[in-house]
Amino acid sequence: LDVLRSRKNDYLTHYFNQYPLAVRQRVLAVVVDLYDPYRSLIKQLFPHAVVIADCFHIVGECNRALQNVRRQVIKAHGAKSHVGRALKRYWKLLSQDQTKVDYQHFR
Repeated sequence: LDVLRSRKNDYLTHYFNQYPLAVRQRVLAVVVDLYDPYRSLIKQLFPHAVVIADCFHIVGECNRALQNVRRQVIKAHGAKSHVGRALKRYWKLLSQDQTKVDYQHFR
């Protein structure tokens, strides 16, 4: 386990190249965020490793995509429509566990 001083590709390449290629080839998986330059760097430095996106970033991406769709539906129906007002006011219900949603009393 190590804390790196920089996240720039040049620094990361220099840092991981201190390990011999034979050692880097034994790495089976690398968990990383969804930043595209990291994926290509990992494929270059760790040729046999599988790139795994960490769950924090996946959940964040899903949440952003859901919010974008919600905004598009509001625009399509109009902010003053029943659907538009419901999606604008009760947007947190979309992210809740469905077993905990009270379908009778909206809060």
